[in-house]
Amino acid sequence: MPYQTFGEGPRPFILQKTGGIQGFFSYMALAPAHGVGVFIVANKFDFGAFARMTAAVNQLVTELAPR
Repeated sequence: MPYQTFGEGPRPFILQKTGGIQGFFSYMALAPAHGVGVFIVANKFDFGAFARMTAAVNQLVTELAPR
C-alpha cells in the first residue's frame, strides 16, 4: 500500500511508493492534484542513502508543484 503524506502548510499531498529487487530500489512520489511526479531507480541499496534520497525527492515535488 502506498504511503501518503498529507499536505502541511505549503506542502502538497504526496503519494509515495517504494520497491526493490536484487540490488535495485525504486521510489516514486506524486502530487496528483498538481500534476507533478518523480520516479527514481538506483542500483545500489543503502538504507542511509535511501532516507536522504526520499527526503530530497519529496522536497523536489514540493518545489515543482504549482501553488
